[in-house]
Amino acid sequence: MKVLGVGLSKTGTSSLHSALSLLGLKSVHNDDRRLNAVIFGATAAPDFRVYDDVDAVLDIPSACFYEELLAAYPEAKCILTVRSEDEWWASIERHFNSKTPVESEEVHPFKWTVRNFVYGSSTAKEFLFRKRYREHNERAQARIPGSKLLVMDISAGDGWEKLCPFLGEPIPPMPFPHRNPGVEEDPTHTRRAVIDIDTVIPDGATFILVDADMLPASSFGDRRVFPFLERNGEYWGLPADDATAIEELHRLRREAASHMVFTWTSFWWLDHYVGLTRYLWSHFPCLFHNERILVFDLQHYSKDALMHSRRQGGPHKR
Repeated sequence: MKVLGVGLSKTGTSSLHSALSLLGLKSVHNDDRRLNAVIFGATAAPDFRVYDDVDAVLDIPSACFYEELLAAYPEAKCILTVRSEDEWWASIERHFNSKTPVESEEVHPFKWTVRNFVYGSSTAKEFLFRKRYREHNERAQARIPGSKLLVMDISAGDGWEKLCPFLGEPIPPMPFPHRNPGVEEDPTHTRRAVIDIDTVIPDGATFILVDADMLPASSFGDRRVFPFLERNGEYWGLPADDATAIEELHRLRREAASHMVFTWTSFWWLDHYVGLTRYLWSHFPCLFHNERILVFDLQHYSKDALMHSRRQGGPHKR
């Protein structure tokens, strides 16, 4: 393990998890397995050397065991994600009390135990939660050596420019993956996404739409829409791997697809298919990017990239 996220839930840990994945690090987010001997009190002397096969671990419960994990992994660097306390409270209250309530210890033993351990309650209670949030952040900054600690406020715009120098990594060409579940759940997102696409994609164009088959093709007028993956014009499910996705991308380019559009419902692709994500950002211009859609211009393919693809046995090798 090289990176330990010590920020509590709803502080941008999902965004950081995505960013680390894009940097090529194998990241575990919100681990509900490896520290269970600690969480459930199965042993008085737990072994914290349980992350040898990953590069990073984020969110609770691991964020609360930074001293023990640093003792087990002394070379690891720590990242404390923070945000405005008022924003954090609004987000954690909505998440714990409305989106993922815990009914009882019998029904949700892990969540019940972890929430009580971290916050003192399985349901969000304002005074108690705010107190635990402040104390955790203050204690982490006091106890973790400054040379090993980076504090990031991702919700305020912190991104690659802070993360990459700290990790000794070059800044990648794609935007930092700011995830905002509250915005993504906006019921007007579908209508706004269609308007965005209508604005960016020219009339009469053919484009690839990565949206898990959620937006009807009839929404786009005289534009031709390829779902992804596609067979005979119909949505065919997820690619098996990055190589399959890249091969299909170029097959559809040969079918006159001039753009590739990801909607917010499929932004998780950018984390899961990391090879495809890097390939797109390094080979094609990004025309448009907001919290609803991401659009690549497939009409401009780098000659250098084509040569690299052929050397690597990529999709243009025949």
